[in-house]
Amino acid sequence: VEVGSQQLQVEPDLTAYQPYLQGDEVADLDYEEGRPILYQGALPDLYVPLPPQRDPAIEAKRWRLTIHDGEHRLLLAAPLAEVGARYIVDEGRLQISLSRLKPLQIMRQGQFEIALRGPLGRDSAFRIAVVPLFALHLRDQDRLRVSVGGKLPGVSFALRTSEDWQLESASVSVQVTASAPGAYRVQVAGDCSSAELFLRPQEERSRLKVPFAVPLPYLTWVLSEGQETLLRDEDWGTQVLSQSQAWLEQAVSPRLLVCVRVGERRSALGSARLLVSYSADEEPQELVPRGRSKTWTSFNLQEAVDSVRASRAGVIVFHLEVLGGSAQPQRLPVLRLKQALGLSDLGLQSILVERAWLCALTWQEEFPFRNRQLLFWSLWRPWEEPLALSIPDSASNVYDIEVSEQRLKPGRYRIEMILVDPWLERKPSRPIKPTSATADIRLGDPQEIIGYIRTVPETPLGLLERLLASEATLYRLYCLRKLVPVVTPREIPQLFDALLSLVERETPADSAAIFSVMQNLLLREPVALLAAVTRRSLALEKVARQPYEELLWQLSPDLEPLLRQIYQDMSVAFDDLILLVPGITQAHIRAEVFSLLAEAGVQVKESVDGLPSALPDPPDLELPDWLFSDQQLDSMRLYLREISQYRLLSVEQEQRFAQTIRDGVVAQRELLRLDPTSHKMRRVLLENRIKAGQDARQRLATANLRLVVSVARHYLRSGTDFLDLIQNGNLGLLRAIDKFDGTRGYKFSTYATWWIRQRITRAQVEDTGLIHLPVYIVEDLNRLKKSRAQLHLQLDREPTVAELAEALTQQVTKIEQLQAIEAQYSHLLSLDQTVNDDEETSLGSIIEQADSDPSDLVIAQSLGDQIDTVLSRLSQRERLVIELRFGLHDSQARTLEEVGQQLHVTRERVRQIEERALRKLRLYSLEGALADYA
Repeated sequence: VEVGSQQLQVEPDLTAYQPYLQGDEVADLDYEEGRPILYQGALPDLYVPLPPQRDPAIEAKRWRLTIHDGEHRLLLAAPLAEVGARYIVDEGRLQISLSRLKPLQIMRQGQFEIALRGPLGRDSAFRIAVVPLFALHLRDQDRLRVSVGGKLPGVSFALRTSEDWQLESASVSVQVTASAPGAYRVQVAGDCSSAELFLRPQEERSRLKVPFAVPLPYLTWVLSEGQETLLRDEDWGTQVLSQSQAWLEQAVSPRLLVCVRVGERRSALGSARLLVSYSADEEPQELVPRGRSKTWTSFNLQEAVDSVRASRAGVIVFHLEVLGGSAQPQRLPVLRLKQALGLSDLGLQSILVERAWLCALTWQEEFPFRNRQLLFWSLWRPWEEPLALSIPDSASNVYDIEVSEQRLKPGRYRIEMILVDPWLERKPSRPIKPTSATADIRLGDPQEIIGYIRTVPETPLGLLERLLASEATLYRLYCLRKLVPVVTPREIPQLFDALLSLVERETPADSAAIFSVMQNLLLREPVALLAAVTRRSLALEKVARQPYEELLWQLSPDLEPLLRQIYQDMSVAFDDLILLVPGITQAHIRAEVFSLLAEAGVQVKESVDGLPSALPDPPDLELPDWLFSDQQLDSMRLYLREISQYRLLSVEQEQRFAQTIRDGVVAQRELLRLDPTSHKMRRVLLENRIKAGQDARQRLATANLRLVVSVARHYLRSGTDFLDLIQNGNLGLLRAIDKFDGTRGYKFSTYATWWIRQRITRAQVEDTGLIHLPVYIVEDLNRLKKSRAQLHLQLDREPTVAELAEALTQQVTKIEQLQAIEAQYSHLLSLDQTVNDDEETSLGSIIEQADSDPSDLVIAQSLGDQIDTVLSRLSQRERLVIELRFGLHDSQARTLEEVGQQLHVTRERVRQIEERALRKLRLYSLEGALADYA
């Protein structure tokens, strides 16, 4: 080829002239490992490209076609120019229809091996299989699977073929179920990367089997350091990897390798990216692939080192986002970086020799880190900075240390191994809780420790040191009694550190009493306590602040929300300080409070003239006198006067109380699960949280009692007593307090109003309706009545159903259903409904009752038995006179004359018999048996 004055030698691309097959090839199958290419319907056509300026007839003579069946029996062997079916010249290629070849016209289905021998370098061979029908239905998420919780989910797909063929499994991990002739459901275990199956005709004499495999690829990944890392099959996995941040910072070339696995083969990803999440408030950092081979895709983690080093998050999560078979990208966690170093078995043995400690440090580590340091944190002086000793990079799992007794006093320590970043000046934080990189040790024997304690002066800090260093209960209480009168606001930070160390450590049985005393000492100066905790926690990472926040919450639930507010804008409202320090309006107290907060870097947001900012105005609680009697007005005015004494709350206070209530509920559950015979200090802390939650619930309820009255005023004309409305509204308020979540941003009054109205409406439905309907139906009926009345005034006639539906923006069928309910239940009346203004006569009392009440019948029968018992003491004539005189049998009393006529005696004789009988009854005192029926 001449290019200008240059002549270049070129070689034609022979791959463009290779023969190929074209037909209805089945896609989405795995054709590796010698499996035949599957076609459905008919045999494919064979194409042989023609080189330039080549005669088709001469080209056909240069090629020889050979075809064998699946059992290697020869079906055809002849030059292309001599095969039974003529070839066609089409667009510079020879086209041969295999289905028209005479040997293949009879055998159209099965396996075939097709071989073409032609000019040098262009020989080709094909192994194919033809089936009548093949339809595979695979879900998009199964075309590229990702692990769920570290495990790959199983796969289920459907496959349809001809009714004359049947599907069978070639592996025990693949289950095939026939749902209909030619229709199958295939279940594959999660750990399989392909489903190996085969099709065969249902004819008994046929030995034909068409094997195929449905690929079920899944993602695997592995961490690699350096370019020459040798990777084994067992290194790749589907579970989330966990590694320390120090590994990423010190690794030479950290990479995350990701691949798609099908069977034993691996291939690189198509489109993917790595998202690094540092916190929920920040957008994730995006890492794109920096290397791609045939077997994997590589992400260079070195790009995230600076961001990881600057982050103060406890855990950093790497998510892999990949676009698989579906349009929606799939995102899954692949790597978690934690601050822990991955150490284990950290320990230290020591002995004092000639005023020096000889220590043997031992540990186990997964990765040989550099720039290691060993810190000695004093457990009896928690406010003191640790002693730091460097560990050589060459040391591995063992290192001997020698330290003078002057630098390390006898006592208990918590040793910690850390990594020092030479590029950052980061002050180490005290490990409040034990971790794998820490260990608690004791230098010296008990006698040496007691000797050191005796040399500590009895100053406030010295008494704290003695209290924490000693293990004797009586001596601890002695130090505590001497500490109470000498503590000043300057010792509040050290006192808080001492209490934090006391709570974390395993303490004796008197811990609860010690905690209670130290709590009272700290709460003497709440502002100094808040400033001390602010200075301590702001110097720490977010994950390390939790012990400080928890202890502050246990000491005073009102202080912990203020600390969170300080985290946001480094300020605190003057209104909140008034609740903590009532005398803050005095100039000298205010100056001291402002000075303590200023030293901690906290500003005070003052309102006008230094007074608290205005809270929302209370609702108007004036009541119309004409609706109530004088007695009702007096009781309600007294109630309103009492509830108006409670101050309304701001939004921040509502959210704070809601958080306190939720914490109290959680503490109640923890207390129920706690062993009552142990954890005495833990029980005291939980009981304090429970009491704080109960107090917060009480304050939130009393501050919103006026809201209940304001809402209840709208239901004055409903016929329900106003005090009943208030009572039901208060129940709704308590329900709202239990359900309120201040983290969602809305005000409590807005949320509580709905619950108050709901409870009042429900109570009215339950009290006034003979038939209880759902509340929403009652509300719909009320709206229907109101709309009907308004339309009647506007139209001067009864509105139609269509007009009502349009006014209420409802469907006509909905209005018809409401009218049917209204017609069905509107004529029902309650028997307890009053019929006049005296509210004493009910509808049931004036309605004739045909049948007696069963209870009345029982009482009447019992009364008759008692009367028979009493009368049995009389003679026969006396009893007959009493029965006739008072009508005991027929309920018809008779006169003396009528009784005398019936007994054939005079009326005077009847009177004498009656008087004698009554005297006997009084004499025997038998009237007591009938006293209960009077």
